Amino acid sequence: MDRVQLGQALRARRREAGRTIASVGVDAGLSVPYIANLENARGNPTLSALEQLAAALGARLEVLMSSDDEDPGEQAASDAVRALVAWPRAL
Repeated sequence: MDRVQLGQALRARRREAGRTIASVGVDAGLSVPYIANLENARGNPTLSALEQLAAALGARLEVLMSSDDEDPGEQAASDAVRALVAWPRAL
């Protein structure tokens, strides 16, 4: 997932939750400008920041490392699985 895709995913999840950047920032312990920059594909988030954002949005962050020669079709399938696993669960 590149920065543009990450930003789009963060914004979509936040909007689906009916949350403002400010409310997510409070829950995640991150600043509004920092989150806005990530949503706009600027900046380079730390793993810790992504974990905080995922928790604030009711999701779970999963990280996958793969080789450079991985088949693109396999990567697309992996992305789909990660998206499903990360989807908020019913309480």
